[in-house]
Amino acid sequence: MAIRHRLIERPVTDVWAFLADPTRYGDWVVGASKSSPAAGFWPEIDAAITYTVRLM
Repeated sequence: MAIRHRLIERPVTDVWAFLADPTRYGDWVVGASKSSPAAGFWPEIDAAITYTVRLM
């Protein structure tokens, strides 16, 4: 498994806000291209999102 490190020079609250946005899932998860909320409030327990995997 490859490991990559990257320094994000932003406040922690900005980083978590980005990761918690269900419409941005495809921006940081390899393979996912589109995403949207499906149930609950992402990323709370039992929440769900839907996403599309684009095959090249």
